[in-house]
Amino acid sequence: MSGTGVTSSSCPGAAGIDLLHPGRLVPPGIAIVAVTFGLARYAYGLFLPDMQASLQLSLPAMGAIAGVSYVGFLLAVLLAIWAAPRLGPRRLVVAGGLAAALGMALIATADNAATLALGVFIAGSSPGFSYTPLSEVIMRRVVEPAREKVYAWINAGTGFGVVVAGPVAIAAGADWRLAWACFAAIALISVLWVGLVLKGGGAPGPVAPAADASGASRSASLLRPGALALFASATTFGLITSVYWTFAVDLLVTDSGVSADQAKLFWTVVGIAGIGGCMTGHLVRRSGIRRSWRRFMAALALATAGLPALAALPCAPLLSGVLFGVAFITVTALYGMWAMSLFRDRPSAGFGMVFFLVSLGQFAGPVMAGLIAPQIGMVAVFLGSALAAVLMLAAAPGRDFSSMG
Repeated sequence: MSGTGVTSSSCPGAAGIDLLHPGRLVPPGIAIVAVTFGLARYAYGLFLPDMQASLQLSLPAMGAIAGVSYVGFLLAVLLAIWAAPRLGPRRLVVAGGLAAALGMALIATADNAATLALGVFIAGSSPGFSYTPLSEVIMRRVVEPAREKVYAWINAGTGFGVVVAGPVAIAAGADWRLAWACFAAIALISVLWVGLVLKGGGAPGPVAPAADASGASRSASLLRPGALALFASATTFGLITSVYWTFAVDLLVTDSGVSADQAKLFWTVVGIAGIGGCMTGHLVRRSGIRRSWRRFMAALALATAGLPALAALPCAPLLSGVLFGVAFITVTALYGMWAMSLFRDRPSAGFGMVFFLVSLGQFAGPVMAGLIAPQIGMVAVFLGSALAAVLMLAAAPGRDFSSMG
C-alpha cells in the first residue's frame, strides 16, 4: 500500500487515516532520529574540548551545560505525552526536528555560556518531542506485519547520526561552529522531508483500544499489569548504559593513552555498530522478545566489563565498542516494542514514559558514577555496571511475543 490515499479497515487507527508503506516512512524516520538523537543530543561530547577552549569555560561549567540537555529531553517527553492526543504525531515530530535545527544553530553561534546552554537545552529537547510520537505513527499507519521492522530501522537512526558526527568532528578539527551549522542544515532538510511524508494522518487522537479475549477494552491507565516491571527495567537500563556513553572515551584516553582522534574513531565505530540494531524486528519475529532481550543485555554486560578489563589489548576497545553499539540500539528497540505491545491503546503515553525513565536513569547515572569513582575508581564503576546488567537478565519481559500486533 502507498502512503497517499490508501485507507483500510485493518488500519490500527481511526477510519480515514492513510497507511504508510514502510519504504516511504523508514528513510525520513531514520533521518529525524539521526539528527535529534545522534547529532542534537549525543554530539556535544565530541566537540567539548574545542568548545571549552574557544569559549574559555571551565570543565565543571561544560559538564553543567551538558546536563541541561537531559533536562530539556525529560521536559519535552512529558509535554509530548500530554500533547500527542491533542496535536497529533506529525506536528510533534516536526516540532522536534525544528528544535534540533534551532538548538544546533544556537550552539554554532554561541559566544558565551548562556547562549551555549540555551542551544544545548533546545537541541536536547528535540528527540523528546519527535521520538515518542513516532511510535503512534507506526501503530496507526503501518500494517501489523511490518511494524517491528519499521520501528527497528527508525530506532537505528541514532547509529546513523553518531556515524555522521564522528567523521565530521575529525574533519572539522577546532572549527566546531562549522560542524554545528552543518548539523543544523541537515536537521532542516530532515524536518521538511518527514513533514511531507507524515501528511494525511487524520485527526489527532489515541489509537483505537485493543480488545482482550473477552472483547473488553484494555485499561488506558499507565499503571496496568506489567507496567511497573517495564518502568523499573527501563530506569535501570538508563543508569547502566549512561556510564559507557559518558565515560568510555575518557577511560580510554586516561587509562590507555588513546589519542583524541582515535577516541573519535572509537565513537564512530560505536555508531556504525549501532546500525546493526535495524535487524531487531527480524530478531523478535524469529526468537521472541524475551530471548532477544536476554541475549543483548548479556552483550551489554560483556561490552561494559570488557572495555576496562581488556583496554590494553590491541583492538579490544573497538570490539567492546562494536558490541556495545549494536546491543544498545537493539535493547532500546526492544524496550520500544515492549512498551508499544503493552500500551497498544496509548502508544505515545506508554512509549514516552519508558524513554522518559531511560533518560532519567541516564541523567542520574553519570552523577552517581562521578561521586563514587574517586573512592573506588572508574574501572570498578564499569565492572559494577556490567554486574548490574547481568542481574537484569532476570528481569526480562514477563510476556513473550514476536509481534507488536
